[in-house]
Amino acid sequence: MPDSKKIEFFKAIISIAYVDGKLDPREKQEIERLINILELTEEEEKLIRGYLKEPLSMGKIKLSEHDKEEGIMLYEYACRMVLADGKIDPRELYILSKIKEYFNLSAEEVARAEQAAKENL
Repeated sequence: MPDSKKIEFFKAIISIAYVDGKLDPREKQEIERLINILELTEEEEKLIRGYLKEPLSMGKIKLSEHDKEEGIMLYEYACRMVLADGKIDPRELYILSKIKEYFNLSAEEVARAEQAAKENL
């Protein structure tokens, strides 16, 4: 995933984590895990950690920079954020529905992403 896409991806994940008004320690832990998986540069990591300090609005996220496969990955990690704190907020479900709609995810793609999210928590 190119650098600008990585940043937008993280901004989306962080905005989902904050949708209920706070960043739960388990959500932060999932984001830290993702930072390690995507092998960010030092500069990217510093930028991402800066975004963790305060809520981001989902409205400012550029989903258009991502292709379908990245949309599936975004949906999976969004599910992880929703499940991480053990509480499902209606605003989180709304964002998940918008991601599904934006990327035109099939029921099968959604089911696979949700299953992967549950297995990887």
